[in-house]
Amino acid sequence: VKPKPVKGDKTQAANARQQSCLNELALLSRHNHVLHSSAGINAGAYTGREGEITWDLLLNATSLDATAISELSPKEVLVDELVVLGEPIARGFADVDLSVGAKRSILFKVREDANEQAIKKMEQVLIEWAQQLSEIGSWSLSKVASSSGTVAWTHCYEQEFVSPEAITGAYLNHPFHWAVADRYFHPEAHQQVADKFFHSIRPITQSILRPIHKAMTQG
Repeated sequence: VKPKPVKGDKTQAANARQQSCLNELALLSRHNHVLHSSAGINAGAYTGREGEITWDLLLNATSLDATAISELSPKEVLVDELVVLGEPIARGFADVDLSVGAKRSILFKVREDANEQAIKKMEQVLIEWAQQLSEIGSWSLSKVASSSGTVAWTHCYEQEFVSPEAITGAYLNHPFHWAVADRYFHPEAHQQVADKFFHSIRPITQSILRPIHKAMTQG
């Protein structure tokens, strides 16, 4: 999502409106049909659409659509794309300090010609990869149930890091990343399975995935 543009909006005013949007989205947790609502501004050299907002939302409704989410969201917010996740393929939680952490959400789409065996192999590698790095706290790998944007995303890989620097440092430079996991995304690799992907990175001060998965389990 993103704040609706205002003519002549200066940087300071725009930042204030962004923070106001974050506060209002967080307050939606008090809504009868909302089990969890939190949001953060995309930031960092490795994120897509910097300055927009990633909104993590869990409802107890049986169906979701972009119109319903738009009606639920604050009036000054534009819902740019709605991605609905299915049940997690796998998830994990580590007891690490996330007080200056970052949540990274990777949306990707598998190739049209990718076979089921190759897709499952890629999923297993991503599950293994999430457990290789001590800088990763909570993580989740899910299939996408539906998406409202121009790309029919198939998977969402969520990771919570101890710091934003861990993403561009320990994560990207780790041998497992460039020697094993990256081959399933690189266009020149024989093992490429996913051909489209998008990253959003937002700051966190505590785990977002833990309360979401706890609410899912209790629900």
